[in-house]
Amino acid sequence: MLEGEITSSQWGITIKTSMLSGEAPSEQAFANLWGLVSHEVEHGKQWFQVAQVKAANSGLSAQKIAAMLGVPDRVAEAAIEVQVGRRAGLKLVPGSPEWARASTFETSLLSRSSPREAILGKLEATAKENKLAKAEFEKVKTLPESNPDRQKALERWQNANEAYDTAEMVYVKLPEEAAAYQVTQSAGASMTERFQLVSEINQAKRLERNALDKLKSIDAEMGKLAEGGKEIPYRLKLDFYAEAKQAEEATDMLVEATENLAKAERGVAP
Repeated sequence: MLEGEITSSQWGITIKTSMLSGEAPSEQAFANLWGLVSHEVEHGKQWFQVAQVKAANSGLSAQKIAAMLGVPDRVAEAAIEVQVGRRAGLKLVPGSPEWARASTFETSLLSRSSPREAILGKLEATAKENKLAKAEFEKVKTLPESNPDRQKALERWQNANEAYDTAEMVYVKLPEEAAAYQVTQSAGASMTERFQLVSEINQAKRLERNALDKLKSIDAEMGKLAEGGKEIPYRLKLDFYAEAKQAEEATDMLVEATENLAKAERGVAP
């Protein structure tokens, strides 16, 4: 596991503890976490779709499908029920785009000829070497740049980092990973957008509240002048109209941001 993974045998998601510990995460950190969780949920959907394909193609029992995929029996049972119409969900129809997509996942995840395991093994091995090489360089990085031990450690780390980057590029091109990473980017961006809209709503509320407070104060002052039979200064009238305009603009901003947040929660572009 790098940062997270779906544990198909337990049908759950495991997240690296470092992503969940410590103080409250920043908005960007939370958006990244949301993207990671969405990535693993997408993998769960993929395994479910593969179970649907197996159910439609083979007519095997839920127990046999579960054993083939390494998922709980209840997951395979649910996939069969969706396919036969006893359970709500998207039935995969041969020849449809959804069927073709699920079949691609099936080949990559289960076929003996699939390069997935070799690619994943390479990724994990290069990640381990990269971590070790970085740790070794940390021990000698304060030495002069001309020091042979420092140069050797730096070269090892640079090579390890390049090897990991290469392995990761191959890994993310696997069909199931390409689809999941697309979801990651979309989910992370969506959460970032929501945080931005919430910030806009809070800002609009502050502007509206400040403008209304000033209006109330100016109105009270104008009222006292009127009660005393005094003329209201032109400057005070201008201030009143200016704050009224600002309150109106803040209200419009609040309405727009609130509507956009509702759209974002429904998955509709603002």
